[in-house]
Amino acid sequence: MDPDIYDEYIVLNSSQLPSKKRNTDPKPVVFNKNNIASIISTTFFIISSAIFNLNEFYDTVLEPVEELYLSPFCAIEYTEMPIEQWEEWKENEWKNWKIGLEEDWEAFHDAIQNEKNKWFEGIEKEWENWMKTMEQKLKNFSEHINNTYPSITLKTKYDLDESHWEQLIKSEGKQLMEIEWNNWIYHHESFLNVWCLKAWLKWKNDKIVQWLQKDWKLKEDAYWQNWEKMWRLVGNPTDRTNWLKWRKRNDNQIIEWNLWVTTKEKLYINHKWDKWINWKNDKNILFHEWMECFINKWIGEKKWNMFVSIGEQTSPNRRKTFTAHMDASK
Repeated sequence: MDPDIYDEYIVLNSSQLPSKKRNTDPKPVVFNKNNIASIISTTFFIISSAIFNLNEFYDTVLEPVEELYLSPFCAIEYTEMPIEQWEEWKENEWKNWKIGLEEDWEAFHDAIQNEKNKWFEGIEKEWENWMKTMEQKLKNFSEHINNTYPSITLKTKYDLDESHWEQLIKSEGKQLMEIEWNNWIYHHESFLNVWCLKAWLKWKNDKIVQWLQKDWKLKEDAYWQNWEKMWRLVGNPTDRTNWLKWRKRNDNQIIEWNLWVTTKEKLYINHKWDKWINWKNDKNILFHEWMECFINKWIGEKKWNMFVSIGEQTSPNRRKTFTAHMDASK
């Protein structure tokens, strides 16, 4: 409590004491014992009331603060340490935490790499299963094409010759198989990227929360946050200087943290995984080699004959729609 405010309040109330009428008699005023006791009692009551009212005023303006928060330096055990050493101690705490953070990052990165390698081993088996599924699907190619691309079936009504059928399978048929391949790659690559991103976000958020929830820091932050609400009432230059140090230290820590996170994200989130890239490239070559073999076999065995019977079963409305479309495109 500011003693000046306290004194001012007492003087203000003391001036309101009832004054006795000025005695015009030159004789000195003589008080008996009862009068003196009454004046002392009244004065004590007014002073007590002033103190009570001032305390009540602060209780109304200021939010309740735990006793430990009444000083930011009570948060640390070594209360005999000078303020300058407090700041040095806090800076060292931050530096030591960052050293531990770097060590934790290395452990996290290794753990993620191990999980990615396990996933990579599984993707090889999934690739083999997917190729078997594709082969089975293309054995029923005519049915698959009819359901997915009915326009190809409808074209059979125009009695395409062999050269047209070869062009058709090399264009729309090839496109269909490439869509299947690209969708499969996209699905698994998206799964990997989302999984890594979620793991990273959780890890980095947990780490910064660990720092912010250190016991001494919680108490210090709570003190200054309450001080910010009442500094115009009870603030003094010394408190403001220490508050500025606290703000500057927190701002610097935020800048350092964001810079560290950005650096790690370039290595972790935006970093291209060479192992996966090389695997995709290799499998892409194998897939296209397999696709060319399938197309050549399909042409060699004149599989388009299967479409003739399917085309004859096509509903009149679908044939009419397709015919109108073909006529309009001429």
